[in-house]
Amino acid sequence: MRKLIDGLAIASFVLSLTTVGAIGFGYLALTNKTNQEKIKGYAINEAQKLLKNRLTESIPTLPDSTGGVIERISEMADPSPDPTGPRFPIK
Repeated sequence: MRKLIDGLAIASFVLSLTTVGAIGFGYLALTNKTNQEKIKGYAINEAQKLLKNRLTESIPTLPDSTGGVIERISEMADPSPDPTGPRFPIK
Protein backbone atom coordinates (compact mmCIF):
# COMPACT_ATOMS: atom_id res chain seq x y z
CA MET A 1 0.00 0.00 0.00
CA ARG A 2 2.89 2.33 0.84
CA LYS A 3 4.46 1.73 -2.58
CA LEU A 4 1.18 2.68 -4.29
CA ILE A 5 0.93 5.94 -2.34
CA ASP A 6 4.59 6.77 -3.07
CA GLY A 7 4.06 6.04 -6.77
CA LEU A 8 1.01 8.31 -6.89
CA ALA A 9 2.93 11.08 -5.12
CA ILE A 10 5.81 10.84 -7.58
CA ALA A 11 3.39 10.82 -10.54
CA SER A 12 1.61 13.88 -9.13
CA PHE A 13 4.92 15.70 -8.66
CA VAL A 14 6.03 14.91 -12.23
CA LEU A 15 2.67 16.02 -13.62
CA SER A 16 2.78 19.28 -11.65
CA LEU A 17 6.36 19.97 -12.69
CA THR A 18 5.51 19.28 -16.35
CA THR A 19 2.52 21.62 -16.20
CA VAL A 20 4.51 24.45 -14.65
CA GLY A 21 7.31 23.93 -17.16
CA ALA A 22 4.91 23.97 -20.13
CA ILE A 23 3.23 27.14 -18.90
CA GLY A 24 6.59 28.82 -18.36
CA PHE A 25 7.84 27.77 -21.78
CA GLY A 26 4.63 28.96 -23.43
CA TYR A 27 4.82 32.31 -21.68
CA LEU A 28 8.43 32.86 -22.71
CA ALA A 29 7.70 31.77 -26.28
CA LEU A 30 4.69 34.07 -26.63
CA THR A 31 6.38 37.11 -25.11
CA ASN A 32 9.39 36.80 -27.42
CA LYS A 33 9.25 39.56 -30.09
CA THR A 34 10.52 37.27 -32.85
CA ASN A 35 7.86 34.67 -32.16
CA GLN A 36 5.17 37.34 -31.93
CA GLU A 37 6.10 38.58 -35.41
CA LYS A 38 6.01 35.01 -36.76
CA ILE A 39 2.56 34.45 -35.24
CA LYS A 40 1.26 37.76 -36.60
CA GLY A 41 2.60 36.98 -40.07
CA TYR A 42 1.04 33.53 -40.05
CA ALA A 43 -2.32 34.89 -38.86
CA ILE A 44 -2.32 37.65 -41.50
CA ASN A 45 -1.44 35.21 -44.29
CA GLU A 46 -4.21 32.82 -43.26
CA ALA A 47 -6.73 35.67 -43.03
CA GLN A 48 -5.73 36.89 -46.50
CA LYS A 49 -6.20 33.40 -47.94
CA LEU A 50 -9.60 33.11 -46.28
CA LEU A 51 -10.74 36.53 -47.48
CA LYS A 52 -9.52 35.83 -51.01
CA ASN A 53 -11.47 32.58 -51.11
CA ARG A 54 -14.61 34.18 -49.67
CA LEU A 55 -14.47 37.14 -52.05
CA THR A 56 -14.01 35.00 -55.14
CA GLU A 57 -16.95 32.83 -54.06
CA SER A 58 -19.24 35.74 -53.24
CA ILE A 59 -18.67 37.90 -56.33
CA PRO A 60 -21.13 36.90 -59.03
CA THR A 61 -20.00 36.46 -62.59
CA LEU A 62 -20.95 39.12 -65.11
CA PRO A 63 -23.67 38.15 -67.55
CA ASP A 64 -22.94 37.91 -71.28
CA SER A 65 -25.91 40.12 -72.15
CA THR A 66 -28.35 42.31 -70.30
CA GLY A 67 -32.11 42.22 -70.20
CA GLY A 68 -34.61 44.58 -71.80
CA VAL A 69 -35.12 48.21 -70.90
CA ILE A 70 -37.36 48.96 -67.95
CA GLU A 71 -40.24 50.96 -69.34
CA ARG A 72 -41.49 52.71 -66.23
CA ILE A 73 -38.99 53.37 -63.49
CA SER A 74 -41.58 55.34 -61.51
CA GLU A 75 -43.57 52.15 -60.91
CA MET A 76 -40.58 50.55 -59.21
CA ALA A 77 -39.86 53.48 -56.90
CA ASP A 78 -41.45 53.68 -53.49
CA PRO A 79 -44.34 56.11 -53.37
CA SER A 80 -43.18 59.25 -51.66
CA PRO A 81 -44.98 60.47 -48.55
CA ASP A 82 -46.89 63.74 -48.45
CA PRO A 83 -44.32 66.41 -49.46
CA THR A 84 -45.74 68.92 -47.01
CA GLY A 85 -44.92 66.70 -44.07
CA PRO A 86 -47.12 65.54 -41.21
CA ARG A 87 -49.84 67.83 -39.91
CA PHE A 88 -50.41 68.07 -36.19
CA PRO A 89 -53.66 69.44 -34.75
CA ILE A 90 -53.35 72.84 -33.12
CA LYS A 91 -54.98 73.09 -29.71
